[in-house]
Amino acid sequence: MVLGLLIVTAASFWRVAAMERRRSQLARDYAQARQLVEELEAERNTLTAQLGQAQQTVETQTADLQDARQQLQTLTEQLRVAETALASLHQEQHAWQQQKTSLATQLDATTAEKQQLAARLSSLKELKLAIREVKQTLRASAWAAWRARRERQWAADRQQLAAGNRGYLIREGLSTLGTSVRLHVHVLEPQSQ
Repeated sequence: MVLGLLIVTAASFWRVAAMERRRSQLARDYAQARQLVEELEAERNTLTAQLGQAQQTVETQTADLQDARQQLQTLTEQLRVAETALASLHQEQHAWQQQKTSLATQLDATTAEKQQLAARLSSLKELKLAIREVKQTLRASAWAAWRARRERQWAADRQQLAAGNRGYLIREGLSTLGTSVRLHVHVLEPQSQ
């Protein structure tokens, strides 16, 4: 019995010692857990602060990005307008270059003609020939104009002859010759008194 009691007492002590060890282990584990929780809380606070800063940075960058997009859209529109104006200017430049080429060709032809005329007019004989040619040209154009006028007159006369008066000299009391107006004179007879 004493032995039993001793075993029970030893078992109780062992149990108390085991419980005490367990309690001290739990206290250490609790202290470590509490320390870990505090570290995690501190880290969470740090991360929350960093997250706030990051959100603020993201919001700032989002606003900057929206401004940049708006500026890009404005610049794109300006570029489109500038491209249209540039295309118009290219077309205008092309037209001016064509006109310049045409004018240069005309200038060359006029210069060559001027040189020919200057060479012709430099001698008296050539000058007389040129004057004669000009007079002949003027006479020919005057003759052509007279012939054209005469042809028109002949055509008008032929039309009037074709319409004709059918042999009547007087018709309905009016002369069919010419276009003059006939005067009717009423002769008053002398009155007796």
